[in-house]
Amino acid sequence: MTATPNKSLDRSADSLFLNLFGPAKVGCKRRARSTPPLGIFFRLSMDYHPTTIQSGERPWSDALAVFILLLAILFFPITWPLSKLWRHYRLYSRGFYVTGKGRDLIEYQERRDGTICRLTLYRELMAPPPNLVYVPTEDEWQRDMPAWARERRQEIIENVKRALGTKRYEFVFS
Repeated sequence: MTATPNKSLDRSADSLFLNLFGPAKVGCKRRARSTPPLGIFFRLSMDYHPTTIQSGERPWSDALAVFILLLAILFFPITWPLSKLWRHYRLYSRGFYVTGKGRDLIEYQERRDGTICRLTLYRELMAPPPNLVYVPTEDEWQRDMPAWARERRQEIIENVKRALGTKRYEFVFS
């Protein structure tokens, strides 16, 4: 006695196969050439939406960002030593150097007896300039500043004003 094949089961298997692998043909023993291997995975991962580069919104912006990053990486070994040379030149030509230290500090450096002495003043960055530099009172200066700077308050403040300028900075004597 021979078993007769169940046609409804064959049709449901064929429809499952068609749903999973799309263009494959039912009666074919081999896979159609238009079906990529693991076609289900490609179909699930591709969304067919245009990307920024394909849509023409500014295709050069990514390339420009990469170009600027490469320039920064290439020029850092040149600019960093140049900034150190500039600091060295200022310390030896004028005798002092003033620089921003972080967001809220200004560092005053002075060359004395072959060493570099430092002191810190506080500043506040303002949205429209001028930025505020807070200068301690006479008593605070005498109490908080290093020994080499205690009797030279006016001279150091004049040096800081000369280095920073008065156009972008306003000095507040508290």
